[in-house]
Parts: sequence; C-alpha cells; structure tokens
Amino acid sequence: MKTNDETPAPADSQSGVRACTILCLTGLMGMVLALLENDRDLLWILFVAGVGAVGVVARWRVGPVLVLLGLALLEVVNRTPHWGRMRYLLSQESLFLDAVLAASMLTYAAGHYRLLSLTHSGFPVDARRRPPPAGGGKAPAPRGQRRSADLPGPWELPTLAIAACVWGVGVSLLWVALSAVDPPLSMSHGLWRGLLLILLIGLTASVLGGAAVYLNWVTARPEEHLLYLHDAAWRETRREQNRINRFLAWARLRRQRRKEQS
Repeated sequence: MKTNDETPAPADSQSGVRACTILCLTGLMGMVLALLENDRDLLWILFVAGVGAVGVVARWRVGPVLVLLGLALLEVVNRTPHWGRMRYLLSQESLFLDAVLAASMLTYAAGHYRLLSLTHSGFPVDARRRPPPAGGGKAPAPRGQRRSADLPGPWELPTLAIAACVWGVGVSLLWVALSAVDPPLSMSHGLWRGLLLILLIGLTASVLGGAAVYLNWVTARPEEHLLYLHDAAWRETRREQNRINRFLAWARLRRQRRKEQS
C-alpha cells in the first residue's frame, strides 16, 4: 500500500531508462560488429565505441555527434591509402554491412536522445535564464522538463528499432542505386555519387519545404494572414513610418512648450 510519504523512484531505476540504455548499447554493439567485419582498426573501433558508451553513461547531448564524427574519421583513415583505386573501394563495399552500420547508428542516436528526455530534459536548457523558485521559494525548481516515465509504451522501443533497420536498409539501397549510375565526362565515381546525393537531397528538401509553406498558407486563419500583411507593410514602410513618428513627436513637444510659455 502506497503512502503520501513515499518518495518516487530515481530516474535511473525506471524501466524506460533501462530499456533506452540497453537499446543504445545494442546499437553500439552492432556498430562494433559491422566495423570488425569491414576489417577496420580495432583500436579505432574501441575508441569510437568507448566514446558512445561514455556518452550514454554521462548523458552527453553531443554523444551521437561524436560517434558519427568518429565513424566518418575512421572511414577516411581506412580509405585514404586506396583513394585512387575506386574499383578496389567498390569491391570492398558490402550492402549488408553498410545496412547494419547505418541501422546501428540510427538506433544508438534515437535511443540516446530518448534516454536524455527521460533523465535530463526533452530540450536543451537555456543557461542564461535563472531557474524559477519552487513552490516554497527556498530551493530552485528543476530547470529541465523531463519526459514522464509512464509515457513510453511497450511497443515504442521495438518500433524504433524496426524503423531504424528499415531506414538503414533503404539508405544502403539508395547508395547502391547511385553507384549504378555511370559518371559522365570522365568524372570520378565517388565525386559523381556525392553530387547525385547532394542533388537528390536538395531537390527533396526544396519540394517538401515548398509544400509545407503552401500548406501553411492554405490552412492559416485570417488573423494569421493579417499579421503577415502587417509585418510585410512594416518592413516596406518602416523608414517612412519612423520619419512620420519623429515629426509627430516633434510637433507634440513643440505644442507642449508653447503651452508652458503661455
């Protein structure tokens, strides 16, 4: 039987925190296995995995970014001696291992940020603002707003892992499809694939961004349209309005001085 004097369990003992921690470590283990199968340097692999594990334990927000940079640096170091032999690099690529590596990285990043939302705060805390006082006014209230431990459902993390696997396989298939396109004008294969990827991402982002802006205009209320028109009118006529306001202020002060003199 629960009483009012009982204190809630600490955040580290919650089942959601443990599940997210296990998911992050599983993603790191998948990255380690994929990198080992790709014949990467063991010391570099252990270093990247160690940074990821420390990020999970210490609740670093930059943990996934550091792991991603470590993976990119590891690939650059491994491919630099063979950079001129593109056929050798293409023959060393494995669709399955690339999919495993991409899915593992996505799983680790998503699980890490879910873990932060459960233990620290859902959004970064603004250090410039002082924490508001608590109810009694004696101790400061917590600066970050954590996600409730009861919100993660039983299917949230399995669905997250499945989605990461699907996206990893999709990215690998997209990379293979880009590799099948022959480069024009004696362009290197790697440069051509990079240009195709940038063009594809740019076109997709432009189309989706334009569609989002159009839908925002269509679904906006009349008050929102009026506010937009007011802002546009102010941006176009702010100099004239400032000049008129200065003239009105000068006339008001001049009238006031005349009244005081009379």
